[in-house]
Amino acid sequence: MDAGGAVSGAVGRLRTARLVLRPWTMPEANAVLAGRRLSGWSADFPDADSAEQAAWALEALPDPFGFRLVVERSSKLVVGSVGLEGRPSEVQAELFFALVPSLRGRGYATEAVRALTAHAFEASEVEAVFAHVEPSNPASVRVLEKAGFVPAGPVTEKGTVRYAAPPPSV
Repeated sequence: MDAGGAVSGAVGRLRTARLVLRPWTMPEANAVLAGRRLSGWSADFPDADSAEQAAWALEALPDPFGFRLVVERSSKLVVGSVGLEGRPSEVQAELFFALVPSLRGRGYATEAVRALTAHAFEASEVEAVFAHVEPSNPASVRVLEKAGFVPAGPVTEKGTVRYAAPPPSV
């Protein structure tokens, strides 16, 4: 996002004040699925959540819309992943995010969620972005709330609460 909060960057690559959100590559997704770490990745990446996103990213390649690695601009290290399950032509997209434990609490997850949500609304026909979160995970609930998501129904996954991003103001 620039100083005014807008997302900037080339198609498929989103830049925020402190992060770059870039599409997964096939070798990266395959490395995660094989349990390997590549150079340029934070010491605690990938984690358990990354494997699921890598599988989705591999399935969606070369589509730059949905699944991205989160790169810390200052270190140039991959520190997490964020994704949208859905296609640009669909009306809804489900958001997923995971950040390495060593960098949690710095607002990176919120920054990444805001950027990808804005991208979904701006670069597609998506009219609704939502996420499911377990109430027992207050850190994820807080990320969504700080990114502007609000509780919404109905709950479709057992044991989770559905949060929705308000559509951008016209």
